[in-house]
Amino acid sequence: MFFRFYNQPGRNLPQEKQRELRNELLTIAQTCLHPVPDYQCLSSRPDALENKLIVVAYNGTDPENDEAGTKEQPPSAVGFTSAMYLDVPDVEHAVLHTGLTVAVPAVQRTGILAHLFSQLFLHVMPLHPDGMWVTTLAAVLSSLVQSEKVLYNTYPCPATPENPSLSPPPATARAPGDRARN
Repeated sequence: MFFRFYNQPGRNLPQEKQRELRNELLTIAQTCLHPVPDYQCLSSRPDALENKLIVVAYNGTDPENDEAGTKEQPPSAVGFTSAMYLDVPDVEHAVLHTGLTVAVPAVQRTGILAHLFSQLFLHVMPLHPDGMWVTTLAAVLSSLVQSEKVLYNTYPCPATPENPSLSPPPATARAPGDRARN
C-alpha cells in the first residue's frame, strides 16, 4: 500500500489530473456511501478541490517509485481522507477540519484510517510548528476515539480531567458546521 498527498489540488493540479482524482474519490465513495453525498471533496462544484488537503491510499505498485519497472500490480485507490483549513475569526493558530474519510469495505478495519491520518499529519504538522487546532465530526464513534489517541490536548476528552486553559476557543468548536461541507 502507498499513499499520495494532495495539497489544494484544485489550485495545484491540471484539470485532467483533478478529474482523475475526483473519479478515484467517487469510486471509493460509491462502495459504501449510498447515495454519495454532494459535498466536501465529492462535491460537483468546480471549486470543490481548491481548499482541500487529501490523502489517497492505493493498493498495488507505486508507478512513481517502481525503480525496477516491475509494475507488479497496477495501483487501485482504496481509501482517502479529505481535510480543509477553516477560517475562524480571532483564533491565533490554524484550524484544520478532518472532514471526510472513506475506505472500500475490503480494507476497512485494517488500520487504514490510522495510516491515512498519519500521512495527513506528516504533511501538515511541519507547516505549523507552533501548533494548530483540529476539529472533527464522525458518524463512527471509534473515529473520535482514534483522534483522541493521536492528538494532544484533545477536548473534550473522557480520559483527561477538564482543564479550562486547554479548552479551544468557542469559535473553534462551532467552526466545522456548514463550512466543512463545502
